[in-house]
Amino acid sequence: MNDIVMGDKKLSALVDGRCPDCDGIEFLRGPEGGLCINIKCASCGACFNFCPRCAVLPGGYVERI
Repeated sequence: MNDIVMGDKKLSALVDGRCPDCDGIEFLRGPEGGLCINIKCASCGACFNFCPRCAVLPGGYVERI
């Protein structure tokens, strides 16, 4: 199940460089386009489409994929 999460604990964890599921700190980069990048936690395998906070998207964005 995909969950869209904006401005909560999961986004904050990813902005801090931590996996929101396992607190892992290593990520594998995937395809990217526009402001977003797909990342996968190297520890638990959780995958996210992630856009950090920026001027265009001040709240940031993360969606589990």
